[in-house]
Amino acid sequence: MVEQRRILIVDDDPAVLLILRTSLERMRHSCQIVTAHNGAEALRQTAAQPVDLIITDVRMPGIDGIELVKKLRALGSDSEVIWITAYGCGGLEEESNLLDVFRCLDKPLRIGAIRHAFKDALGMK
Repeated sequence: MVEQRRILIVDDDPAVLLILRTSLERMRHSCQIVTAHNGAEALRQTAAQPVDLIITDVRMPGIDGIELVKKLRALGSDSEVIWITAYGCGGLEEESNLLDVFRCLDKPLRIGAIRHAFKDALGMK
């Protein structure tokens, strides 16, 4: 039996969480998709149960997406990470490389792009 992969989507905008969750669930891959409204909640969830992929907004109040990944990496997490941002990925290249972020996507998100990145990050066809 193949172990079900666990995906965590983190964004302070409930509409973004709903859209991303729904679009990934409709792909019908055997994944458990969970959500968090902020970085602190995401840290609690990953401490309780590791995840295979984190899709997180970069800019959020409190613990933002960059700080979230820094904390996770310091704890030894090797989860794949996709950053999403409305402020452009260009200025995030250095941090993205240092933190081993799989991909950065600009908002507004195209569903096809997020689905493609999701499959690539998890090595799916």
